Amino acid sequence: MSLPEDELKNPAGEQPDSQPVPKRGRVFGHPARTTAALQSAANSVIKLGNNLNELTAALDNLVKVAEKIRGQSL
Repeated sequence: MSLPEDELKNPAGEQPDSQPVPKRGRVFGHPARTTAALQSAANSVIKLGNNLNELTAALDNLVKVAEKIRGQSL
């Protein structure tokens, strides 16, 4: 999607300086390494989600125990 020439100009009517987009990380431009890095990141997110689910379940159990001890809802 390209913009018309008028929309590329800044308010002063000058063309913006074109600068290359900086590369981020060492995997830029290497599909196999990029895919591996994305897979690794996805696995980390899944693991964190599982840990969060376990912590939430443990917290729910603690709340239930506390409610039984106190005899009232928290």
